Amino acid sequence: MWSSPPPAWRSADAAVRVPTAKRAQGNGPYCRLPSAALTTTGLARWAPRRIVTAVLEKGSCLIVGDRPGDPDCFISAGCLAALRRDRGLEADAYVDAPTESRSKRVLGRFRLAAEAEVSSKHYDTVILVDNAESSVERIGALAREKLMCAKRVIVIDHHETRPTRSSLGLSEGTELFVWREPRADATALMVASIILQAFSLHEVEVERSLWPEGWALPVRARALLWPLLAAIYSDTRGYQNAGPRSIHLVRHLVAQSHEIDRKPRRIARQEAGRFFRIFDTPVPESVRRWLVAQCSESSENWSGWSVGVFQVPGTSLLEAWSAARRRRPTVTWSELLFLVLDHFELRVREAGFDLGLFVIETSRADRSALDADLVKHLPSRPVRISIRSLRDDVATGLAEALGGHGKRGQAGCTTEESIEEVLTRARSWVAEALGVRNNRRAS
Repeated sequence: MWSSPPPAWRSADAAVRVPTAKRAQGNGPYCRLPSAALTTTGLARWAPRRIVTAVLEKGSCLIVGDRPGDPDCFISAGCLAALRRDRGLEADAYVDAPTESRSKRVLGRFRLAAEAEVSSKHYDTVILVDNAESSVERIGALAREKLMCAKRVIVIDHHETRPTRSSLGLSEGTELFVWREPRADATALMVASIILQAFSLHEVEVERSLWPEGWALPVRARALLWPLLAAIYSDTRGYQNAGPRSIHLVRHLVAQSHEIDRKPRRIARQEAGRFFRIFDTPVPESVRRWLVAQCSESSENWSGWSVGVFQVPGTSLLEAWSAARRRRPTVTWSELLFLVLDHFELRVREAGFDLGLFVIETSRADRSALDADLVKHLPSRPVRISIRSLRDDVATGLAEALGGHGKRGQAGCTTEESIEEVLTRARSWVAEALGVRNNRRAS
């Protein structure tokens, strides 16, 4: 869709300002940059140089996202592959799930490769983007096969995960590069930093007559960055949760069509309206109403915290998906799931819950009665829990205690335990966490 910026934003002579900042160094193999050493305007220098060099290494490359995939996953993979192709390097982007319609519209010609294209190739490098787990459970059998045969593996992710050779099933001879930044709004923001640095290394010229201390960003670079704004929009719920880096990226890309002195957040809100039509769910209204009605909600008090517990049967999700596909065959499982999660997050915000838990349960008896093509979309374990919290690190801390992972304010896990057992463990964790905090304050 955006092989070039939309007409309202296009300006052939305008330059996009990307100010410089003192480079921060990585700290060991994970290249996790200390946030305090970075300025909000240093996006181009945020990505570790060794990661950018590895991403642009010669040879064949496969960029893989987790299934079922969301806009951040699909668009990050597609744009990173497009960056390599822009450099004359081989690259395929692949997710073991249908590309959901919103991401497909945004990516346009930056399409993802089909399974048949990937299966016939050998790849020197495999890049995992937006990998929500430290393992490779969710990338699919084909991607795992290519991963095992690769000489080099790169992980670019904003979740609270810590992938290692062991967790990824790699041999000692495989090179492993990991850039994880849990404070990033989206993996797409990290990919944007890689793209900006790649262009700055090779061909971006300083144009001080237009922008003091800025770069004249080529149209090709802007074409790669536009879709990433949509991915960030999706992961931050319309820029509601966006941090300074995301807001400044929006400002830099739309500055040529706006007065320079306008506030970045005001520009971001205005541009959010342009994405609304793209990210409006394709699920029919009647199906949406029915599915939301299936969600139960209860409010509980856990050691002084207000906690919302939401539940929906997995079979209700599958029934809704079947009904939606009868009306619109292109509706994907991911689009339906995120519709319900959006409802859940909205209720958590409206009710002011300190913590929200959304539970999908599908018993083994339920699975046995379902078609095999539908069952494969269910979580691998009977209970899936999504966790949301406005309190820093609470969601990821609870998820890790339950055997899962996540990112700032959002996390989740799957488990073999019953809902009652999971909630009991969650209550205990909250009580212990509050006890530790109170002791720290007292001391």
